[in-house]
Amino acid sequence: MELIEVLYRISLSIGNGTSLEEMLQEALCSYYENLALEAVIVFSLDDPENKDHFRPTGSFPAGSALPSAMTEVIRILGFSDSTPCPEEYMKNLPIKGTVEGTIHYAVQELKDYGLIIMTRSGSPFPLSLLAGLTPLNSRLASACLSCLGNEILEREIKFRKAAEEALLRSEKRLDLALQVTDDGLWDWNLEEDVVYFSPTYYTMLGYEPYEFLPSFEKWKELVHPEDVDYALKKVMSCMENRGEGFEMEFRLASRSGEWIWILGRGKVVERDKEGNPRRMVGTHVNITSRKETEEKMERLNRELYISASTDRITGLLNRQRFDDILAQEMERASRYENPLSILMFDLDNFKLINDTFGHQKGDSILQDIAGIIRENIRSTDFAARWGGDEFVVLALADLNNAFQLGEKLRKGISLVNLPGLGDLTISMGIAEFIQTDTLHSLVKRVDDALYRAKQNGKNRVET
Repeated sequence: MELIEVLYRISLSIGNGTSLEEMLQEALCSYYENLALEAVIVFSLDDPENKDHFRPTGSFPAGSALPSAMTEVIRILGFSDSTPCPEEYMKNLPIKGTVEGTIHYAVQELKDYGLIIMTRSGSPFPLSLLAGLTPLNSRLASACLSCLGNEILEREIKFRKAAEEALLRSEKRLDLALQVTDDGLWDWNLEEDVVYFSPTYYTMLGYEPYEFLPSFEKWKELVHPEDVDYALKKVMSCMENRGEGFEMEFRLASRSGEWIWILGRGKVVERDKEGNPRRMVGTHVNITSRKETEEKMERLNRELYISASTDRITGLLNRQRFDDILAQEMERASRYENPLSILMFDLDNFKLINDTFGHQKGDSILQDIAGIIRENIRSTDFAARWGGDEFVVLALADLNNAFQLGEKLRKGISLVNLPGLGDLTISMGIAEFIQTDTLHSLVKRVDDALYRAKQNGKNRVET
């Protein structure tokens, strides 16, 4: 498996869900499977204000004792519950090594969150892999911190009527989590129509804290015009639907004028006796990097699909893709008794053309023929380069209409004139699908018709 595909698969598993335990288990499972690990474990900061102590947060495989090699690595590194993290390890990451003779390990940083330790047998961890994992580890750390922030926020909502001292402690933890993750907090008092944006909300958008007056109208002004209706429907639906929050992805304008992709979450936390919403709170998370990565991957997938299904020279379908479509259309024609015909042709004396003008000119002629085919077939028809100088067209037509199309193509191609060789000619065979046909029998009949066109003097269409 290519490194980029491995990293892409791992990236898809990071940040799914709001539960730290579930999100971390899914991500570590992906590390484990895609990197062929023996074990993987994450150590996190025991306390945001005490960055010298770490504790294990999650591991995979889960629910059983760690393999002996991982236990030995942890012992060598000096990690255990609430024990100081050796300062030299933090300064010299990543760390690589070998234990028990054949088990290799690697230690990398999860920025502002902790460490990840991986073990596997066989080959050591290459530096290219560790370099590729660095941005993914940063994403994993951000996702963990975001989950922590969401969990703290949920606890704040659930226990908001608790004693003032406990509330202040919770707000302190929330503030620390938001500072670390750069997520924006908003709090909307609907009765007084007063909105609060946290300092990180402003800085996330490139503003100084409290640079503009927070309000619901100001928020609507910042939302991308294409996203306004969608975002308002989400918010209004949450206000009307008791007990359920919302989650949405949309764009906000930054101070520089650039659009930032936001993952927004919110919930009504107070209602009056009639059930009308009094207060909503939520978070905004900058997911621009994730969206850009997704767009790049989608573009790469489209390019790979096009490359795998089209002919490089002509841009028509390749034979493998055409065979797939032909099988589908034959099944549809058999079920609904629709007409279907195959036209197959090749260039007369194409070898002479290549020998006279060279292969580059030959490729140019193949491209010209592909253009003539596109100009003459319908949007419901399919054309492919069968191989060499052979072309094939799948037409949703009976034999008579297919023959007319064949003559149209033959005459159109004959307008191409080659100095010293005269007009370009083709020989074509046509076969109409019948209920007893298989893919092999239909292709054989059209191939036999093409052979007859060659035997009967070329530059003609045979059925």
